[in-house]
Amino acid sequence: GGRLETVLENLRFIAGLRRAGIIQTFEISMIYQALNLDQIPAFVALGRELGCDSIVLSRLLNWGTYGSADYLARAVHFPHHPDHEAYKAIINDPALMGPDLNHDFDPEFLDDPTPPATGPEPFPVALP
Repeated sequence: GGRLETVLENLRFIAGLRRAGIIQTFEISMIYQALNLDQIPAFVALGRELGCDSIVLSRLLNWGTYGSADYLARAVHFPHHPDHEAYKAIINDPALMGPDLNHDFDPEFLDDPTPPATGPEPFPVALP
């Protein structure tokens, strides 16, 4: 775990570099899931406060990190999820729209009753 104040200080420093023209692009990104869904608006507000060129919001994908049940419990973008309606309310908030926001709020997931594919099951890693 990092310290939030240190992270914010570093982000402010990078924002200063961007304002000074020392760096050409300043982008922040967030992987959203059930555990941080309520933090999306604040994350977007922070990116805008910092003057980010791009704020990226990406859904959680399972690259073998989670078992199926754990992944589905986190994957709020699927309609079966108990917090899916809250997710829809957040992503449809006009404050979360604009040219600075890049997201994968895919309409095909919003109301599709088809059970989701869970992605790969955890797999063993071969060690040398």
